[in-house]
Amino acid sequence: MAQQQTQQSLSGSGPPPAAELPPAPQWAVVSAQLPALVAGTPPGLQHFDVAGTPEDDWATVAAICAALHRDGCVVLEHAVSAASCDAVIAEMTPYLERAGYGDGFLGRATRRAGACVSRSPASRELIQHPLILQLCRGVLGVQLLHLGREELIDWLVPGNRQFPFQLSLSQTICIGPDERATPKAQPLHRDGWGFVMDMQQRVENEISTMWALDAFTADNGATRVVPTSHRWSKARKPMESEAVAAVMPRGSVVVYLGDCFHSGGANRSRAVRHGFNCDYNLA
Repeated sequence: MAQQQTQQSLSGSGPPPAAELPPAPQWAVVSAQLPALVAGTPPGLQHFDVAGTPEDDWATVAAICAALHRDGCVVLEHAVSAASCDAVIAEMTPYLERAGYGDGFLGRATRRAGACVSRSPASRELIQHPLILQLCRGVLGVQLLHLGREELIDWLVPGNRQFPFQLSLSQTICIGPDERATPKAQPLHRDGWGFVMDMQQRVENEISTMWALDAFTADNGATRVVPTSHRWSKARKPMESEAVAAVMPRGSVVVYLGDCFHSGGANRSRAVRHGFNCDYNLA
């Protein structure tokens, strides 16, 4: 029996890889709607209250994708409960307490602890949040923001129907008040610069998320994003005045593309600000 099971495993009798599965047909509808939805999106960083919103609420998914397409960033409020945030903080605090502080780029009053998938079972709810994974399927899997269906097929090896994606990073970040100096925001940067190849405006290679485990405010170091910067040339650098603080209640998440300039904010409060960062990229 064991030999038979081994032979079945070696012969590929399991489910096909996700890349070989056809995308949900609703993505073709979202793609057709996208230009009109982008044109009708109000100005400014968009906030959506997604409490209780299922992954198959395609009207909401399409509106979120339109905001990502135009701005490169969007805020989803009340995606998980305060209890879920408390659980992640409690499980990661022992690791954060043993972590060293960062440098001039990572933040001299900032501590980071990674490997959250193994260290914090509670973090898996955030990592596998249905709406976040649905956005990954659209933005990374079918390249909704860049490619039509025929163009997508041209990019893929025969037999594949969509791009596979994976979790590439999970870390808890706490920004403390810096009593040694005037608090400073992290330098604005692109996560997409971490890749060897520059795929900007050809294919989307990464989606990043920052979850507010504490409420994110303008005073406690809320993540900053620069709307529309995902469309800028490599030569253009952001000005501080162009950054917008992703102010949001705890249990919310700011989603931004790999080429969207962003950074941690300056914590001018008296309390530590906890955030949870997980990124997804093409596999």
